[in-house]
Amino acid sequence: MTILTLKNRTTEPFTGMYDGVAYTLAPGAVLTVPDFIAFHLKNQSVYRMNPILGDADYRLVIPELGDDETIVDAFPEEVLDRVDMNLNKTRIVRLGNRPPAPVHRVAGSAVTIKERESV
Repeated sequence: MTILTLKNRTTEPFTGMYDGVAYTLAPGAVLTVPDFIAFHLKNQSVYRMNPILGDADYRLVIPELGDDETIVDAFPEEVLDRVDMNLNKTRIVRLGNRPPAPVHRVAGSAVTIKERESV
């Protein structure tokens, strides 16, 4: 377990939660926590994510990992249209027009030795 430092690089306070404990960082504040809590809170602080490339921008940074510590005054305008990426509003409808997957049969008897003795 490593102790890491979290830094809030926005002009707004950030509140994140881990295991029922709320962690609040004022603008520009620094918080020292174990590594698993630091990574969890950093993942909660995403303000812009590109799901195609997997890139993300975070409100919280970990200076020990070399994250960019420049202050973010205003969040940039979103350029990616996410209208049809909201999967919690998607309904899956089973049409029944596909045949079931074929069952592969193994050559030989399908009856076990115990079943043969009991017959």
